[in-house]
Amino acid sequence: HVSLLQDAKGKWRIAPAYDLIGTVVLGYDSRLAFSIGYQNNAMQLLSRDWKLLAEQSQLSYPFIKREIKRLRELLLRFADSKEMQQALKDAGLPDNAWLRLQQQRHHIVKQCKKAALW
Repeated sequence: HVSLLQDAKGKWRIAPAYDLIGTVVLGYDSRLAFSIGYQNNAMQLLSRDWKLLAEQSQLSYPFIKREIKRLRELLLRFADSKEMQQALKDAGLPDNAWLRLQQQRHHIVKQCKKAALW
């Protein structure tokens, strides 16, 4: 599943933390809840998969690419930050859940670096 948010001006963007709770509870799993293009494995995504998703969803590939870049920059900036840890703690995330999220961090960072090549 993916969540889209629309602002007051009608501009769409991908929701930034859709599966965060599931990741804390269940741990990292490279299988996607839905395919991107024809790919169901997050670790094997290529630009062609995102292009096909854009075509299938009637969104432009430049839009998809911009959103990937925006989310990649945010994830890399906050993946291990004290600011993120405090925000999650303030939202009620227990300390042991933060440690579990950090165990998944290397998967996220790896995908972000790969996405920079798309």
